[in-house]
Amino acid sequence: MLLVILGAGASYDSVNVHTAYEEFEWLDANGRRPPLADEIFGSREDLAKYADRYPQARGLIVELRAGLARGGGSLEQQLAIVQERAATHPRDASRLMAVRFYIRDLIRDVTDE
Repeated sequence: MLLVILGAGASYDSVNVHTAYEEFEWLDANGRRPPLADEIFGSREDLAKYADRYPQARGLIVELRAGLARGGGSLEQQLAIVQERAATHPRDASRLMAVRFYIRDLIRDVTDE
């Protein structure tokens, strides 16, 4: 069997969810998979533990979640806007750093599992 992966998220449906992922906590009874980029700040219960680790990121997470919900651009575009603000606003710089650790931990755990 040949598997060709093109672009981010292309492998999302490449694995049979009931055989490959069933032992991982990333799948709940509804068969949810690891989050895609635009789902990283979603309201799933399994993501709450990352926000709990970095309370200074919570406000920015809410802002990013709202921006994604209203169609305010991709996650990358929204993070770029925050990064521009962070150059002149120390509070945004701190919140952005916390979000970077949030993303790092989430990706590390998904990769490890």
